[in-house]
Parts: sequence; C-alpha cells; structure tokens
Amino acid sequence: MAIRIDKRIAVTGTVMIGDDVIAMLTANISNEADGPTSVTTSITSKDAYIANKEAVRADIEKFKEAIYEIEDQEDAE
Repeated sequence: MAIRIDKRIAVTGTVMIGDDVIAMLTANISNEADGPTSVTTSITSKDAYIANKEAVRADIEKFKEAIYEIEDQEDAE
C-alpha cells in the first residue's frame, strides 16, 4: 500500500459589472510534473454578458494570464 500526495492550487475569480456578477472563473493547478491545469468559465448572467461581451472577455483573458503566471512560478520552484 502507498499514498500519493499531490499539491494543487485553486484559484477563483469573479467578473462583475457594478454589483452584478457576470461570470465565475475557476482554475485548478497541479504542480506535479504530469498534473493538469483546468480553467472553467461559468456565465451567470447571459444578458449582461452579451451586453458587455468585450469587457467580460478581457477580464477572462486577464484571469488566464494570472493562471499562466502562477504556473510559471510553480515551475520555477
């Protein structure tokens, strides 16, 4: 019998317009050599998303860039 322990990092983000939540962003990063990274985007207000698509997509890209930075930091350790 053996135990395998993996380190994972969970990151969350919220895209908002004013006080309204437009999208929820989550990422799970494994720092294991063969571990995956997953990024999920959930649109919570389709009408607000459509009305603000450009700004929402820009925030989603910022989230992805932050995930890449975290991955790079983990790889450097």
